Amino acid sequence: MSIEKSKMIKKRRRSKEKGWRAFGFWLGAYGRPFSNPALSPYVFPLFDLFSFSLFLQFPWLTINMTTSLQLLKRTLRKEMATRLKAVTADSINSQSDGVFKQLIELDEFKASKSISVYISMPTCEINTRAMIRYILEADKTCYIPRCTKNTMDMVKITSWEDYLSLPINKWDIPEPPLHQVRENALDVNGLDLILVPGVAFDSDRNRIGHGKGYYDRYLLKYQDWATRNNKPMVKTVALALQEQIVDLGTIPLEQTDQKLDHILTPLQKL
Repeated sequence: MSIEKSKMIKKRRRSKEKGWRAFGFWLGAYGRPFSNPALSPYVFPLFDLFSFSLFLQFPWLTINMTTSLQLLKRTLRKEMATRLKAVTADSINSQSDGVFKQLIELDEFKASKSISVYISMPTCEINTRAMIRYILEADKTCYIPRCTKNTMDMVKITSWEDYLSLPINKWDIPEPPLHQVRENALDVNGLDLILVPGVAFDSDRNRIGHGKGYYDRYLLKYQDWATRNNKPMVKTVALALQEQIVDLGTIPLEQTDQKLDHILTPLQKL
């Protein structure tokens, strides 16, 4: 082996070792669990600058960062699934009543005319059935999600009977069929408020969802629609069981993650 080739191999090896040391530092500062959650509000804003700097020096390293973030999120979702399975039906019903009472007293809810609300799964999250009925019977317009493999739209339901007629999808929740013609919120005047589901939330109004990215992508699409149509950005309110609130710094964050306006639990508004 020539001296030049030997030097080149050693240089590449040192470069990779340096990159992995930087990656180890990044995991220590950014990965979960954080040893000092109080630092996370300062670490997160630096992440884009830090990752871009690493990309310039080690393009291959950013792939590992993205993969690690996804791994952290999957781990958190599994932990939350175990925690939420232990929440009884009676507790979910009681907490749902408490969140509902808080919601109807919220100024943003009172002022809203067009509201999108998720249809809750049978377990592991706040039940929205009473909220849907309340919206439909009030002087408000109710929209619900309709999803394809990669996209989500908010489509109108017209009455409680309309809601009860919806077929059950693979997640065991009612959903309008794709072939059914319904008013799309972005084809008319948009929305005033979106009630958002999730797996876990923190006191800084961060959220981790179920992993499909539907709400994050929809909010980006809505922001583009609002800009083009000179409309205000829709307000977002998450509805959370007390067991879904985690310590600040627990939720791994990506650039595409959207911060919420409020989080309602049975005990507080965040």
